[in-house]
Amino acid sequence: MASITIGGRKRTLRKSSVILLILIPFVLVAKVYLNYFYNDSGICYNDAPFNSNKLYLTVTVTVESPLEILMFKYASLLGLSFENKRQPSFPANTMLENMFYIRSTSSGRTDCWDKRIESIPMGYDASLTSLPQRNVSIKGYLQSWKYFQSIEQTIRKEFRFKNHILQETKTKFNKYIDKAKESVVVGVHVAGNNVLLYMGDVIQGLNKAPLTYIQNAMKHMRSKYRNVKFLVLCDDRNWCQAYIKGSDDVVFTDEADSRTALILLSLCHHSIVTTGLIGYWGAWLANGHTVYYNDYIRRQSAMAKQIRYNDFFPPHWVPMGI
Repeated sequence: MASITIGGRKRTLRKSSVILLILIPFVLVAKVYLNYFYNDSGICYNDAPFNSNKLYLTVTVTVESPLEILMFKYASLLGLSFENKRQPSFPANTMLENMFYIRSTSSGRTDCWDKRIESIPMGYDASLTSLPQRNVSIKGYLQSWKYFQSIEQTIRKEFRFKNHILQETKTKFNKYIDKAKESVVVGVHVAGNNVLLYMGDVIQGLNKAPLTYIQNAMKHMRSKYRNVKFLVLCDDRNWCQAYIKGSDDVVFTDEADSRTALILLSLCHHSIVTTGLIGYWGAWLANGHTVYYNDYIRRQSAMAKQIRYNDFFPPHWVPMGI
């Protein structure tokens, strides 16, 4: 039998004790391994930032996700993290980091986290506010203001444009309204057929806002405010110039990229929204009086069954038809 010397005396060890001494180092190593890769809920940790007792929440994004889609996901992630009392972890290296002073990004692995899928594509899924005590990754559009209403001011601070981008666009904005500095500027975003392109076949359920809606919305703004100047941004500039005729109170821009369009719209006092998410976020950031097209979704379409208007449009925005 094996023996060891303790206090100058030789002690004989039983076979079971020898086995135990051999196993102890392996148990300690296993414990360290499990502590690094798992918490007590069985969720794996694949990077050092998640080796703690905190619970985390993330959302899935794709490389090709456009700016406006990423904004919904980031804002909703922060709101849901607040409701679930956990740390938000938004995937790093998206265009949001180039645009805004956002703080809740991470490059850590999350592929082994618990998965949850949003049950309402364009609505508010209340079940996501009561998640299991695990690290969770949410898949879905998360396109509802209700997800982040409780931390609205926090989202507004996070969605501050980086200074060099903002100043560059402010110069363009001032050029467009140079002769109307005392005017009330209303941003009008007229989205074309590329609206929600990244939402796949769901686009088949969208209605393009007709000219009569745009005219009614502009008439509404003229009656509500004095000295109005409309800053019009169009996906199809030729169509806008041909049909949105009028007066000296209409200015058309030459800006086509979504980044510049979003900043220009955010600098306006008030907003007219058609069917684009850039227009939606431009109005939300402007935080003024907003009118939106109330026949946004084609009736009897598959998309009509997936949207809840009260969840999608903030309650203080004004619906308007043709």
